[in-house]
Amino acid sequence: MNSLAFSPRGDLLAAGTQQGRIKLWNARSRQALTSFLAHTMAAVTLAFSPDGNFLVSGSSDQLVKLWEVGT
Repeated sequence: MNSLAFSPRGDLLAAGTQQGRIKLWNARSRQALTSFLAHTMAAVTLAFSPDGNFLVSGSSDQLVKLWEVGT
């Protein structure tokens, strides 16, 4: 994992990988929720919006992307 971020409520954990994937877990139950290819290069930074509804990812591919997390 290259980067980690907890949602503001602490219920979600996002991880960015060297291969550009983002993995999302329920931090309380430790259950994997989703994994998707977000970037063509390493996902090096992650941050949740203050309300926890969005996740921003930055990558070595020089892109910043916004993802809707949902409820």
